Amino acid sequence: MNDKQIVKLYKWQENILPKLIPIKHRVPISFKEAKLFANFVCSEQKFYMPKLKRKKLKRYIYAEFDHINYRIIINKRFKGLNRWVYLHEIAHIPYENYSIPDHGKRFVGFFIQLLSIYLEISLETLKQSVIDYGLKYKM
Repeated sequence: MNDKQIVKLYKWQENILPKLIPIKHRVPISFKEAKLFANFVCSEQKFYMPKLKRKKLKRYIYAEFDHINYRIIINKRFKGLNRWVYLHEIAHIPYENYSIPDHGKRFVGFFIQLLSIYLEISLETLKQSVIDYGLKYKM
């Protein structure tokens, strides 16, 4: 995995993505709401629902996908997280076998597809945004 891609992706998520998300989807959701949201997305995407678990993580980490135990770990330090955080972690599911780099082109392509579907952002806007930011994606 190209370290520059992962750093750029995280910066894009923090600095650019929030500006693209419609106001109604910018509100953090509770852990209980997150379970419902993740279940809905996984069901629609035909994924087995990973377990959601709250755990204390490093201060700057919102969440992480645990491939080995097939779960999304949510940082206890945050009372609520935005939907895009859960979509980022769900975007890891197709790549749980490590055959594709975690944050590579296909991951970014799938992630922006999920953002488009579940946060109602134009896919073309997302594609242009990641290109302008220097990220690579593959659909």
